[in-house]
Amino acid sequence: MKRLLLILAVILMFTGCQQKIPESEKAFRNYMDIIINNKSTNENRKKIMGNYSESDFINEYFSKVTYKISEVEENDDKGWITAEITTPDITDKLFELYKNPDLKKAQKNGNKEEVLNIINKNLMPALKDKNLQYSQKKRRVFMIKKDDVWNIRDNVNGVNTYFEALLKDFFMNSF
Repeated sequence: MKRLLLILAVILMFTGCQQKIPESEKAFRNYMDIIINNKSTNENRKKIMGNYSESDFINEYFSKVTYKISEVEENDDKGWITAEITTPDITDKLFELYKNPDLKKAQKNGNKEEVLNIINKNLMPALKDKNLQYSQKKRRVFMIKKDDVWNIRDNVNGVNTYFEALLKDFFMNSF
């Protein structure tokens, strides 16, 4: 009986000492998991990523993205998540792609499918390279609670969604 009480006391001590994860952090982690791990229905990925969810290159790129949350500030219905985002650094390949005449022609013709095919063909090998390099960037993300649900605030840095902000970082840091 004493042994059982001791075991229960230890279990209670450990569960009582665990730090509660803020709800805004849980929401942010869920959002990033949908993008990174492809562990969601096509509907959820499409809701976040739009047509990019169908791009092999974008899916491969984000499967290599990692993040580490360093700080969470939560106050009533507002919060900030500070995270260090680590992304593949394929800057040199992007410069080459930017000069590609086939890409320019496909963009001029408005042929999105051809644009994605050219991107896949030219950038996918860089992501599969065993010597792939990575870069890190610290980012603060504003969270807002509406109807008891935490969301990443839209219109982050002049774009509509946080996913688009990550894409913008990817392309803007490269050119």
